This record gives sequence, structure tokens and C-alpha cells, in this order.
Amino acid sequence: MTSVRRTLALVAATALAGAMMALTSGAGALGASAPLLNPTNNISPVPNFYSTGLCYGLAGSWSCPNPCVNSQMTWIQGDSNSACENYMLSAINYARSALGEGALNLPSNWESLSTTEQLFVMVDMERVAQGYPAYLGLNAALSAEAASAAALGKDANPAVPGFSIGENPNGMQGEGGAWASAFSVLSADYAWMYDDGWAGSLATTPNIDCTSATAVGCWGHRDSLLGEQTASVGVGLGCDTCELGAGVAVLNGSESYTVMIEVPSGAAPAMTFTWAQELPYFSSGVSTSIGPPSTNVTPTTIPVSLIGPAQVISSAVGRLSLNMAQVSWESVNAAGITKVTLYTFKGTGCSSAWRRASVSFNSANNSHFGYVASSGTKFYSPAGTFSALVKITYTGNVLSSACITLGRS
Repeated sequence: MTSVRRTLALVAATALAGAMMALTSGAGALGASAPLLNPTNNISPVPNFYSTGLCYGLAGSWSCPNPCVNSQMTWIQGDSNSACENYMLSAINYARSALGEGALNLPSNWESLSTTEQLFVMVDMERVAQGYPAYLGLNAALSAEAASAAALGKDANPAVPGFSIGENPNGMQGEGGAWASAFSVLSADYAWMYDDGWAGSLATTPNIDCTSATAVGCWGHRDSLLGEQTASVGVGLGCDTCELGAGVAVLNGSESYTVMIEVPSGAAPAMTFTWAQELPYFSSGVSTSIGPPSTNVTPTTIPVSLIGPAQVISSAVGRLSLNMAQVSWESVNAAGITKVTLYTFKGTGCSSAWRRASVSFNSANNSHFGYVASSGTKFYSPAGTFSALVKITYTGNVLSSACITLGRS
């Protein structure tokens, strides 16, 4: 078994504490017969949920800008804190936007799902967003093996009593998976999907199987979970009968997660939880990819004033790729925000309307920053220049930003 650690920096005046993330590749982690389009580089999370930011207070009663950190300066374990979930989901969607991919949205019942159900749903969201068929559901026999592996901090054994494994498109054993030690399902997903490549040195690379920029183990967790098969293992990108096992345990003070995927040898066996029964909880439909990953885009930072009755001063950052226009926004004083709308325009000056997209918020959560994106296949052709503005709706008021020039994709 191999493993790797990622340090989570806790910064609060003179105090420093830490938490660690460890990864090991699944059985289907190496090589590719039908290559996925993986990121060219690891993507640093924005916002950075690995760091507390500057915290204030006294020992035992800290207040940190990272909502995933509690007053004791330790990471909140699990995915049952909506503020923390939104924080990490923003980082996931920032990474996806840098790849030219559409944003993911959690289902409305996310917090009521068990941790193993969350693992299954998150893996399927990532897979469906790439345009591949969903894994059908959780299988009890596979989950029992995954739980045993999680308790030991390792990958699952594909030889599972009660589950007859079938073949992948290469005629070899159809199985894959991954293991991680992290503080939540979403942080594990980020490590597997967006931080699994070469980071410039062995010391800074989280994936211990990624020993150089060209090592076959780079992006192995991402490949295995999405289904890519090698000459000998993997379930296949097109698998439409695959079932998944998920396990969680507390190990060395952190949560240990194991996911395994297998092709059944015949008809799909009975499942304890299915993708079909989860679908109704995606109120806006399941997010799907807007195209293959593009080259990483360079953010253009432009301060923007949002002026209204409350004299709210905010900032917005615009990013543009072939398939997506995205603006990250932050409001200093507005409370009770219910909606943020992005208007995009052809040309500069925000005069020729092009697209509109909104993101809704629960006013009681008092959200004051986030991302809003307009996406679609080749919405923002490099043949033209685009501009945008943001409108924030809060407590009956609407604030409009100045026009942002996004440029060309």
C-alpha cells in the first residue's frame, strides 16, 4: 500500500495546528486504453479550504474565515455543515471552471444522506458530468469490503464474497477504486479529481504514485474512479452495469474513505441505494460537462463597486473560457442575499445582451461570496470579445456591479 500526506495549515496569530490528508491509488490507477482528458496541472483550491486563514480569539474559542474549521482550531469531520460544504464546493467548481467544465450542484438531500451514500453520489456526479453513464448504485457486498478496507486505511480487495466480478472492455477483471484519509467527502473528491497530478516535486505532490511529471500513476485516482481501464484492470468508461461499494471509518483522528467499483458478471445484483432514486433531488437536473477540459485560463482581477441603498462595496473576478463565463463575487455588508445573476454581453461595454445565469441562496445563511457562471458548448467563441456584470438581490434590493471586460476565451 502506498500513501501520501497533505498538510492543512492552521494559522491564528501565533497558534499553529494541523491536519493531514493521505491518498493511495486504486487498483485501476495506472495507464489508459481510452485516455481521459485530465488536467495538465494540479489546481490550487480557491477558496483554500486547506488553510484556516487568519483566525481571531483565544485558545478554545477561535473564529476563522474558513467555515470548515471549528472554534477549537480543528477541522469539522464529515459533510453535515452547509457553510463548510458550500466553501469546498466553491473550490471544486473553481477547479472545474479552470478546466472549462460546468459547475456541480449538490442534491437537495445531501445532508440527510449517509457518508457512504455521499461518496457514491459524489463519484457519480463527477462521472456523469464527464458524459459517462452513471454507476447504478451501492452494493451491500462491495460496501462491506470497502468498510473493512477503510478501517485498515487501504484499498479494497476486489475478490468480494457475494459479488461475481465481470470483465472490462479489454476482457480483463473489471474493477477499480481509491482510498483517502481526509476530513470530508468533498475534500477527498477534490484530492482525487483536481489535485492528483505532479506538483513540481515529490515533497509537494499529494499522489505518491505520481513520481514525476510523466509518471503513469499521475491522476490515477481520478482515472480509476471515472472508470478508465488499463490493459489489465478498470471498469471501462462506458460501463452501464457497474455497481459501487463505499466505506468510511475513523482512523488516526481523520475519516478514512474507501470507494470500489466493479463490473458484475451478469445482471446487476440488488442494491441498497441507487442513482435512480437520488435523481429527483437534483432540482435543476444533474450537472453535465460542457465539453472536454480546455487549457487553464488566467484569471483577470478587476475591482468592482456594487452600489445600492446599503452602499455595499464588493469585488468581482471574471474568468472566461470557450464554454464558460464565470464571475466570483464578494459582498462586504449585504445581508440576506437570495440571488446573484450574471449577465454576459457580446463586445465591451455590456451593451449587447448575450446570456444570463443565476445562482440562488438561502437568505438565512447570509452568504456573502461565491461564484456564478454562464455555461454551454462554445457559448463564448474566441472569435469575439465579451463583457459582463453582476446583480445581487438581497432583502428586497438589487445591486448592480460595473461592467467587467472578460476579453476573449
